[in-house]
Amino acid sequence: MPVAVGNRVRVKLATTVTATVQPQPPTIGVATKKTATTIDAAFAGKSINVDETHLEAITESDVTVRGIYIDKVVTGIIAAATATKPLVPYVSEFTGRIVDVYNVDAAPRMLVRALSNGMYYELPLASVHILEDR
Repeated sequence: MPVAVGNRVRVKLATTVTATVQPQPPTIGVATKKTATTIDAAFAGKSINVDETHLEAITESDVTVRGIYIDKVVTGIIAAATATKPLVPYVSEFTGRIVDVYNVDAAPRMLVRALSNGMYYELPLASVHILEDR
């Protein structure tokens, strides 16, 4: 999605099948000015000028979806449980707390902070299982 002034933006990330590499800490800001090829964006109170090809617009997710996921503790999964197969977790245990939920190109994504090491990961909603007992 093209970036417009006022959009929340993030640095364009390299993706894998299950997760997206996320700068540490996450780099999410607001577009404040646009020229033909560059964007001025405010990141953590500092304004930078960057080529538009290095940014992606992110949009707010549905309020109901945010309410379901924000601040929940989750574990990463490869495949959800079905009637015939159990839930398939990641090979190495991954447990984290959801700190943000937003859309990238109309696809809902969540920003998860791992409890064990504080690293941030961006995952599709279908790649986590909410731990109800936490």
